[in-house]
This record gives sequence, C-alpha cells and structure tokens, in this order.
Amino acid sequence: MCIRDSINAEYGAERNKVTCFWEGVQMSAAAKRLESTSTLEINAVSRDRYETILSEDALAFVADLELRFGERRTALMQARTERQKRFDAGELPDFLPETKNIRESDWKILSTPENLKDRRVEITGPVDRKMMINAFNSGANVFMTDFEDASAPVWENMIDGQLNLYDYARDQLEFADPKSGKEYQMGKNAAVLKVRPRGWHMLEGHALLDGEPISASLFDFGLYIFHNAKALLNLSLIHISEPTRLLSISYAVFCLKKKKKKKKSTLR
Repeated sequence: MCIRDSINAEYGAERNKVTCFWEGVQMSAAAKRLESTSTLEINAVSRDRYETILSEDALAFVADLELRFGERRTALMQARTERQKRFDAGELPDFLPETKNIRESDWKILSTPENLKDRRVEITGPVDRKMMINAFNSGANVFMTDFEDASAPVWENMIDGQLNLYDYARDQLEFADPKSGKEYQMGKNAAVLKVRPRGWHMLEGHALLDGEPISASLFDFGLYIFHNAKALLNLSLIHISEPTRLLSISYAVFCLKKKKKKKKSTLR
C-alpha cells in the first residue's frame, strides 16, 4: 500500500495535491530548492556536547527532509483546517473508494517485533535524563519518551533530550544528582524504548532554513534517527500519531538506510 493512500484517507479532497515518493514522483518545488545552497542555521546558545548532536552531517540530513517536505507540511496543515470546517458542517470521515480493494483483500503486515509483543504496561514521560532512567527502571514493558506533551519545548530540553537518547543508544545513560549526590543507572530489565517527536503542527524556531523555522517533527525525528539508528539495530522506534507524517518518515528511513547501509526491517 502506497504511503500516499494513508495520507489520502485522512485528507480526501486534497489527495491530488499529494504525490508518492516511492512511485518516483518528487515535488517540483522541493526539487528546485534542493538545487540551492541552503544550509540549516542554528540560532541558539551552544552548551556542552551540543556539537555532538548538531553536527554538520546531522543538520544536512534534517535540512534535506525540510527541503523536500516543508512546503507539503504547510499545505497539509491548511488542508487539515479546511477539512475540519467540513466536519463541523456535518461531513463524516470515510475511506477512499479507490482503496476499497486494498481494505477488502487478503493481506497482512510484518509481525510485531518480539520486544513489543507485551505492552500491557506502557509509561510515558519527558526527555529529562533522571526521569528517563526512572521510567526505564519502573517495571513497565514500554517507555515512550515524549518530546511534545510531556516536555516543555524549550531549546535546552530538546537538545538535552537528544543527548540522552544518544547516550542511551550507547549504554552510557546515567545521572548523578548534583544536589543529593544520588546516582542513577539503567537496570538490567529496562523498558523497551519508543520515541515521540513533536507534532506536525509545531515549528523549531531555533533551526532556520532560508531564514524560516523548520518542522519540529522532522527536526526531532531526523536527529534521533541519524545518530542512533546504527547503534540501535532493532529500534522500535517512533510513535507516529498523525498519518500525514508517514511519507516524510518513510523517506527519512529510506535516506538513512541508503547512507548507513542498514538492513531491511530494522526500523518501524
């Protein structure tokens, strides 16, 4: 099933504006922008180790995502507003008639990864270092670390969160409380990690491309995947609550597999 179908099912009348990367059709506007020399500018104070996350290669990867999908994200957000107006007027959501044969045919997806088959207890929390360790050690089956609702989206929180995930992927996540002196370390039976980037509607005001803030979703997702996919070969990985992000996420995974030479079926 083409990623486009998932987007179309959500955005009905806007479906003709959406093309599918996997069919080899790229957005002409994005293609023109890709020919430019645009670079991602970080307009924020740097702190210890921030250069690890905000490396030249990582920012180039995020910039590529924004160049390809920034204008589409804006169009889809406008489509969401227009569709909500139709819902308010009484229209009911429905599936596309052209995908009926897919819905009614005999098909299935790959099986659930072994470490996600038991999700009877799942905990959600912020990207704060100490709270992440406590959540991993809580006894829950799954821990979803949340860049959006559970975390204030200030710059330091977002980049510190990326550093925490970077260290987790390399078995280096630990914390010594400067006030109490208590040390926090990962236990042997830690919860399985899921990561939730910020929503499709949010912008990262400290990351500017051609002077404009970029998608916070692509910023969070791009940095996390770029730095950690190789270290976490069986990444569980991203909680996607909005169907309109599927195309961008799929493209990011495609790019990463190509750059990192990753095996199939290790990213979900």
